Amino acid sequence: MSLNFSYYDWLLIAVVSVQGTLLAYIHHPRLKAFMLNLPFPFTVACLAVNRPVGIQNITAFILLFVYTYLVYYLHKKLRIWIVAAIVAAAAVYCVAASLLAPVLPQGSLWFWVAVMVVFTGAVAALFFMPSKPEQGQRSRMPAPLKLIIIISVVILLIIMKKWMEGFITLFPMVGVVASYECRKSLWTNVRQIPILTLLLLPLQLTCYLVEPYWGLGRGLLAGWVVFLIIVVPYFILLKKRTSLPVAVRT
Repeated sequence: MSLNFSYYDWLLIAVVSVQGTLLAYIHHPRLKAFMLNLPFPFTVACLAVNRPVGIQNITAFILLFVYTYLVYYLHKKLRIWIVAAIVAAAAVYCVAASLLAPVLPQGSLWFWVAVMVVFTGAVAALFFMPSKPEQGQRSRMPAPLKLIIIISVVILLIIMKKWMEGFITLFPMVGVVASYECRKSLWTNVRQIPILTLLLLPLQLTCYLVEPYWGLGRGLLAGWVVFLIIVVPYFILLKKRTSLPVAVRT
C-alpha cells in the first residue's frame, strides 16, 4: 500500500472536491444529476491509473448503476438511513470491482461484447424506467465537512487503485456526497446513469480507438471533443425542460 501520490492523484482530489461542492448548491434534481455525471473525475482518474481504456472501464458502468440503485432502494424502499445506504452501496462497488478486475477477459472481442451489453442495457433501462417528478434541494451540509468527506473518499480510492484498476474511473467519487445531497431525488439519479452511459460511451470508445496511436492523454482529449458534440445539445434540451415546474422547492 503506497502513499506516494502522483500529480494526477492530487489533481483528482482537487477536481472531485470542486465538482462535489458546486453540485451541492444546484437546486433542480435533473441539473444535479447532470452535474454529478460530468466526466471530469473519470478523465483525471484514467490519467492517475495510467491504464488504457478497456473492458474494465466499460463494465464499470454496470457497477455504477448498481451503486446508484442500491442507494435508492435501501433508503427509499427499505427506509435505511441514507448514510448507511451510501456506505453499503459504495462497499458493494469496491468489493465487486476488486474481484472482477483480475478475472475479466481481455482482448478486442470481449471489449466490444461488453460495449454491446452495456449499450443495450442502458437503452433498455431508459425504456423501462419512467421519469418521475421529485423534490429539489440545496445543500445544508457545511462546506468544510463536505470537503473533508470528499477528500477522504478520494484518498481511500487512490490507495485502493491497485486492486480496483480501471473500475476506479467510474466510482461515484462525487456521488458518495451527492447521494446525500440528492436524497430527495434518488430516482432521478438512478435514471441518469443510463443517460450518462450513452453520453460517456462515445468518449470511451474514441479514447480506446485513438490511444494506441496518440497515447492516453490525447485519446482522452479526442474523446472529450466527441463528448462535447453530443452533450451540448443534450444540455440545451435539459435546460429547457428544467424551466418547467417539475421540482418542488423546499
